[in-house]
Amino acid sequence: MSSRTEVVEQLFDAFNARDLDAALSLLHPEIFFEPVSGAILNKGEPYVGKDGMRQYFADVQAHWQELTVKPVHVRAAGDAVVALGHASGKSAAPLEDAPATWVFKFDGDLVTHIRIFSDEHLARQALEGDAQPG
Repeated sequence: MSSRTEVVEQLFDAFNARDLDAALSLLHPEIFFEPVSGAILNKGEPYVGKDGMRQYFADVQAHWQELTVKPVHVRAAGDAVVALGHASGKSAAPLEDAPATWVFKFDGDLVTHIRIFSDEHLARQALEGDAQPG
């Protein structure tokens, strides 16, 4: 059994290798994925379920000539895992070492929710919001 931080690192490796099968094996069937690029690539909608992730990989392939994500710090934060790092890519508008924060939520060993923030402060607010009673 892998730790949740190991699962997240494996997911980054799978994305960078464009290994959809490896990525899907780490994701819950009802994965809810909110990338920053979803505003452009998916009409502002999250990618939902494994079919949604297949669509996300297809959208990345269609939009980017190159796209890599590099986590620098990956750590557990309560029931979630947070990764701080950078994204770089080539498309109509190049992206060079853009800071990004990824928040991963789990059900057991499977990732159920991924949200990507371009601003670390927004990620902190999202995590703190989860801690609020409600």
